[in-house]
Amino acid sequence: MLHLLLPLLLFFSGVRRSRSAIVESLPGFPGHLPFILETGYVGVGELEEVQLFYYFIESERSPEDDPLLLWLTGGPGCSALSGLLFEIGPLQFDYSNSSENRPVLKLNSYSWTKIAKIIFLDAPVGTGFSYATTWRAYNNSDMSSAAQSYEFLRKGYVLGNPVTCEAKDISQRIPFGHKTALVSDELYESTKKDCNGDYVNVDPTNGACLTDLEMVSRCLEKIFLGQILEPICSVISPNHTRLKWSRSILDETIINIVSMPQQSRPWCRSYNYLYSYIWANDRNVQEALHIREV
Repeated sequence: MLHLLLPLLLFFSGVRRSRSAIVESLPGFPGHLPFILETGYVGVGELEEVQLFYYFIESERSPEDDPLLLWLTGGPGCSALSGLLFEIGPLQFDYSNSSENRPVLKLNSYSWTKIAKIIFLDAPVGTGFSYATTWRAYNNSDMSSAAQSYEFLRKGYVLGNPVTCEAKDISQRIPFGHKTALVSDELYESTKKDCNGDYVNVDPTNGACLTDLEMVSRCLEKIFLGQILEPICSVISPNHTRLKWSRSILDETIINIVSMPQQSRPWCRSYNYLYSYIWANDRNVQEALHIREV
């Protein structure tokens, strides 16, 4: 098995690893994992006060030749489990066979690990299972987080769906809405002309542009921007008017939603994430992943 792990050992040749281990089985998945999974902590920054947690999964095709990818989940501050279990990783939740306190895992036949080695990183510090040994080290910025991720990475390929510039990203929603038939040809052409192609830094005296943008907002207000073909949902039950990330409300929401019969449950992507909350907070899961004890 040593030759399969060689790429990762070389990857961390210049960084002292605080702790790492091979994970052969996980709660909720039947039998041994049919792929190589390594988890661990890497100390970065001054005196290695920041301990970044990672999941490394070997390519199922040609580990020696396939590229090495680093997956940084967005947010920032969203656990790497989001990418691993809900996006491109080899495991996903089996919703039809899962219950309130027993999330079940199954293989993802479309996993990117079939053609690449992937590191899923909990970054910035405080995300997922990454932690700092001092309160000062929890204070970070885009610059410090990028520096820590670079120190972690050292070499390899970076892949993601990054936010580039907020003004440009927001402005692109209007042409995207037009191309996907959410905004009519007439409204799009009028908005482009009246706003001179700038939909963010709008002159407050430009009444025509403001009127067009108000119409565009009405066209998009009931659209889930993360995936236009899915409904807008909240991870909080309808009884709660605001999104409050407290453990008690999340626990209540999990009971309300997960305990509902599958056929009568309103489907929302965010509801699926509740299983990761249950699974990742299970002490047996944390022991299997070799998470540090609090």
